[in-house]
Amino acid sequence: SFQTLATNLFGVDDYRGGITSMSGMGSSVQTQSMYADSIEETRLVMDGLLQQATKSISANSYNLQHGGILTQTLMLTILWTPSSTLQSTPLVRGHAAFFATNNVPQQPNNDESHPPLLLSNPITACIAIPKQPTPEALSVLPRRHRMNLNQQRQVGSSASAKVSSWCRIRRPLEDPNRYKPLDYSVGEVLLVRQPETERGTNIMTYSNDNFIDTLELLEGLISNLFVVYNDGTVRTAPVGLVLSGYARHLIIQELNERGMKVDSSNPPTIQDMRDGLWSEVFVTSAIRLVIPIERIILPATGATAVPRVVWEAPNDEYRATKAIQSAMYQRGCSQATVKNIVTYL
Repeated sequence: SFQTLATNLFGVDDYRGGITSMSGMGSSVQTQSMYADSIEETRLVMDGLLQQATKSISANSYNLQHGGILTQTLMLTILWTPSSTLQSTPLVRGHAAFFATNNVPQQPNNDESHPPLLLSNPITACIAIPKQPTPEALSVLPRRHRMNLNQQRQVGSSASAKVSSWCRIRRPLEDPNRYKPLDYSVGEVLLVRQPETERGTNIMTYSNDNFIDTLELLEGLISNLFVVYNDGTVRTAPVGLVLSGYARHLIIQELNERGMKVDSSNPPTIQDMRDGLWSEVFVTSAIRLVIPIERIILPATGATAVPRVVWEAPNDEYRATKAIQSAMYQRGCSQATVKNIVTYL
């Protein structure tokens, strides 16, 4: 929302139109007309990018749609950058890119309206646990949740808005010597938090594994996380603790419309994983949409010198994940055509 953008990017505590105060960024005044100018410029940039992208997609569609499924992904990015003087309108920049793939089905299908889909290759995920698994050590790892406004300004990121500085802030969690070991081909790192009910517990009451078991799984560095439980419930962490990703939103909407049980209020827990309550795990992103996770590892902690696998998919069928991907594909076919993409956005 615009309120979230203004709060996280410009440090505006309260926006009700007209005069707005700026906290922590010097004495200055932002006016409603400035934001209106930026919003209008954003619309113009988006319209120009979408028009050009639509022409490119249409020009390339014919040559790509023979012999399989044509999948086209358009990525539109709008960046608002604060100007050098706070009284000036923020700089608005845009970038659009799309790619198309021709996925050849592995098995024939007589239903031409909904051809079979190839699921993205399963990935390995690593849980972001510090070398010494304690509340204090966990609190200093890069994160986007549980930060007040002043903390968000200091680190330049939060769980309520996609801020470009997160690309820099998350780098310690992309360390190939710890969180992305080459031997495991880790494709995503999962952020965790200690639940409110566990905070303040005497550190001496924890062993390494006991502390890890209390943690909740939130999201990936560049994705949202979903866990399918044995009873069919699909769980994902709530907005506020995680970024409200576009793909996350669409998937929750689709699951609700199909009458499936969705829990977007309670994050999945490592204890549930230990208890064998998980059946499938997948992450979502705007580019790849749905990516299954085949195994989850813990980095070396305490006296453990090497990473260890703590969860593996019970089989390679990924039935729920495939069903969700298929539902999203059908939704795209019926709602997101090249003809109406500019009007829709």
